[in-house]
Amino acid sequence: MTDSVAALKRPLHTLKGGARMAGISAMGDLAHELESLVIQINYGNVASDDRARGVAQQVLDELARMREQVAAGRPVAPARGRRFGARRRP
Repeated sequence: MTDSVAALKRPLHTLKGGARMAGISAMGDLAHELESLVIQINYGNVASDDRARGVAQQVLDELARMREQVAAGRPVAPARGRRFGARRRP
């Protein structure tokens, strides 16, 4: 695992666990999906291309939206009807 992947994976892992412990399953699940994408890119199973970076940015934006809901004392809804995904390499 490269240093940059490890540096990204650590806070995602922490966010995933913290959200789940706080009962914010939607946020924990989405953090898990992004963590999995980062790992798959690192293993070379998913291309590190514009599409993957776009997916990562969409997920980060959605996580930020969820954090804002928590900060405002509102319940956190699951990711808004989007399918996040990057293409696996053949």
